Amino acid sequence: MGNILILEDEVILRKNLKAIIMELDPEAKIYESGSVIRGFELLNEVDMDILLLDIQLEDGNGLDFAKEVRKIDRYKLTHIVFITAVPTHAIMAFSETHCYSYIVKPFDKEQLKEALYTLIHYGYKAKVHKEGKLELHLKNCIFKVDMAEILYIEASNQKLYVHTRQDTIAVPNVSLKKMKASLNDTFIQVHKAFIINKEAIKAIHKAEKTIQLHNTDTYIPIGRVYYKELIGETI
Repeated sequence: MGNILILEDEVILRKNLKAIIMELDPEAKIYESGSVIRGFELLNEVDMDILLLDIQLEDGNGLDFAKEVRKIDRYKLTHIVFITAVPTHAIMAFSETHCYSYIVKPFDKEQLKEALYTLIHYGYKAKVHKEGKLELHLKNCIFKVDMAEILYIEASNQKLYVHTRQDTIAVPNVSLKKMKASLNDTFIQVHKAFIINKEAIKAIHKAEKTIQLHNTDTYIPIGRVYYKELIGETI
């Protein structure tokens, strides 16, 4: 579970940002305000993992707020995303506060989701699972891969293929059933030939009975016997 601070003076936009975050991580704890003063109070009360900062706030400036945040030891490397209607402010933010990214109003929901997905699932969620290593016994070595990096595992041509964000690893002589037993509970089998990382799900297409994952163009089929466990419905 991560802690996310939203400092945004427009209440409707603040609620929209919160809704998008909850789509990506329903367990996230979200703290929101339009005030610089309240923002500092929240930073002192809770260790934040991500800061979403509007440039113009009720009682101050988000860029000045970020500069002060960077003076606090525990927030020197915390991910900051700026929200601005003025692109020049974004350039200043990059150079002066080492922010992760910026959002220009009015923002595109899907682009925002992609940026936040990376911060959430390869940021604080990856830290939770950093000890979660999967050992792959290859021909000449034992290869260890972070489970948080795995998107899906595929059984094909009497081999398993472990698809990560960056590459694909072929693993011989292991059944999908045996592989599943080695994985943590962030993985679920969705087809006789596929196991997926639940945290990598971007969308579930019920009509096509497929799953769209982040960081890959591959659509994963949903098998009939696995549909109810995944969707909560029978077909």
